[in-house]
Amino acid sequence: MISLSKPAIGDAERAAVMRVLDSGMLAQGPEVAAFEAEFSTAVDGRSCVAVNSGTSALHVALAALGIGPGDEVIVPSFTFAATANSVRIVGAEPIFADIDPANFCLSPSAVQASMTDRTRAVMPVHLYGHPADMTAISEIATAHNLLVIEDAAQAHLASWDGRPVGAWGDAAAFSFYPTKNMMSGEGGMISVTDSEVERTCRLLRNQGMERRYANEIVGYNLRMTDLHAAIGRAQFGQLCDWTVARQQNASFLSDHLRGVTTPEVDERATHVFHQYTVRVAGGHRDEFAAALEAGGVGCGVYDPTPVNRLPSFATDIDLPETERAAAECLSLPVHPALTQSELEAMSVLSTRWRSVAERTLRAGVVGLGLMGRFHCRALNDLGGVDFVGAFDPDPDSPSEMHTAPVVRTLDELLALGVDYCVVAAPTAHHLELGLALAAAGVHALIEKPLALNVDESRRLTDAFAAAGLIGGVGHIERYNAAIIEMRERIARGELGTVFQVSTRRQGPFPGRIGDVGVVKDLATHDIDLTAWVTGQGYADLSSRLTHRVGRPFEDMVVAIGRLDGGTIVSHTVNWLTPFKERTVVAHGERGALVADTLTADLTFHANGTVASEWDGVARFRGVSEGDVTRFAFPRREPLMVEHEAFRDAVGSGDTSGIVDLEQGSRVVDVATRIIDADPSRAS
Repeated sequence: MISLSKPAIGDAERAAVMRVLDSGMLAQGPEVAAFEAEFSTAVDGRSCVAVNSGTSALHVALAALGIGPGDEVIVPSFTFAATANSVRIVGAEPIFADIDPANFCLSPSAVQASMTDRTRAVMPVHLYGHPADMTAISEIATAHNLLVIEDAAQAHLASWDGRPVGAWGDAAAFSFYPTKNMMSGEGGMISVTDSEVERTCRLLRNQGMERRYANEIVGYNLRMTDLHAAIGRAQFGQLCDWTVARQQNASFLSDHLRGVTTPEVDERATHVFHQYTVRVAGGHRDEFAAALEAGGVGCGVYDPTPVNRLPSFATDIDLPETERAAAECLSLPVHPALTQSELEAMSVLSTRWRSVAERTLRAGVVGLGLMGRFHCRALNDLGGVDFVGAFDPDPDSPSEMHTAPVVRTLDELLALGVDYCVVAAPTAHHLELGLALAAAGVHALIEKPLALNVDESRRLTDAFAAAGLIGGVGHIERYNAAIIEMRERIARGELGTVFQVSTRRQGPFPGRIGDVGVVKDLATHDIDLTAWVTGQGYADLSSRLTHRVGRPFEDMVVAIGRLDGGTIVSHTVNWLTPFKERTVVAHGERGALVADTLTADLTFHANGTVASEWDGVARFRGVSEGDVTRFAFPRREPLMVEHEAFRDAVGSGDTSGIVDLEQGSRVVDVATRIIDADPSRAS
């Protein structure tokens, strides 16, 4: 997963922490003073006062400027609640004004329209790292004798018209929260112009005193510690390079993303891209977010509810641009740790999504058995797709599914104008149906196994390739969240070398199956996911089959083998067990990953490092038990993820997210080899 944000913690930060710990001075002290002096260089040399959070910075700045009961402060509603909270904390009233749709910042004309005789200050927020129009806001403030407090929590090193944010208003507040462009673990900074305001800020943060026990006013305990300041200093020294990286990443995304409105940057602004925030119009924001998440890209909807509509404020006011931004905005990764391949992956996903979003595909289902009905439901619920109908020759099948007609011939289904079909008929009919769909120019997702044998699989693969059509196979376990997570962790090297993959797939007899045995019906799941998770093909195999219910096909199988990368595998599969078990275990040099695809759980059992004092155990030369970790990750219905992937493949032509027919054909080949490997087959 490409993370939405990634705090940078390296040798400089670790050395800074150790420096403070070694000094024995952990509370506010010389590191804080040095941090204040260094950060002052980012705000044109203004005085800086460090506090324990960005919210505290806003609170103290307002209080030090004398904002209080009876005063009104104009603020945007499209922001984090801390902006308005700080106004309420000092007893003043936030007055919500609309934003400029081009940059999401407070609109100067909206400020002008929101003023009353009680207006005392305006608080622009430099949202997502783009500065507000400080020229116009400063002119309004000067004309009406208003104070200006900049909320620069997200805008370190941003500037407007060549002047840094934090150097425009009477005061400004920065945040050093872990996800900001620079951080201190937690912390904030106030920049001010007036020496008396600076002194008041210092009193307010420290119980109202400059000298110990000489309390002059009622104050707070809002100090920054030397530990946090030292981290902040280490980060500040790297901020320029990180900012350039953010800007370069943003430039790439703006050049390559499709189907969304990329961020505008005013020619007078230096945007530092705390967030790379796009607009997705037409009510498709959540669909795009889901497509990104399914493709392994983290994204976030920030400030989804305008602050004026939160229960803590509940102000009924018409802010049309704020409402539109809250409904359309989505933030994508832009942090300095992004790699070129990750940026390119985001571009590919957006292109694929746009091709789907701009066209509604028409889809149908062939076969109304249990899986066919599941597919009808999924297509009916799938965005970007119209479920137009189903074909089933059985006269007892329903006349419609989800209000779509059920027809009795394939020609009737094709006449409904389908772009693609899901084939959920018995395996014996896959070849005939697949060839007919290919001849008609219709893409197809064919349920596993692809065909009865290797020859039929190859014929289907060749037919779709010759027609230039997208063909996929319904190996649904690939879309199980636990298997996806297992594959990603193995790819990152968390297991080290993978020694063995063992699978167990057992359950009651499925009466719906009549034309294949347990190997092609069920073991094909494990064959496909094992090859996919490890990135290896099958080299050699042996097996034992048994027939127990009087059918011509096997009911149980145990297969073992070796993959072409050296990993050994074992598959235990049957449909004569009175309970369900779906387990995949990947054993490696660092431990074992255990996936339960029934619950989509993934657990890591680490190899132990604690020496045993029990002689009998100590003599054992294998690994010992270590920590057990159950991972948390998003769990979506695999069938819907599979359908989204196939829809996107049809829309974009990119088959990297599906099980294509070549892969499906290889699975049939391995399944056939498992059946043939049983020595009893030779007798």
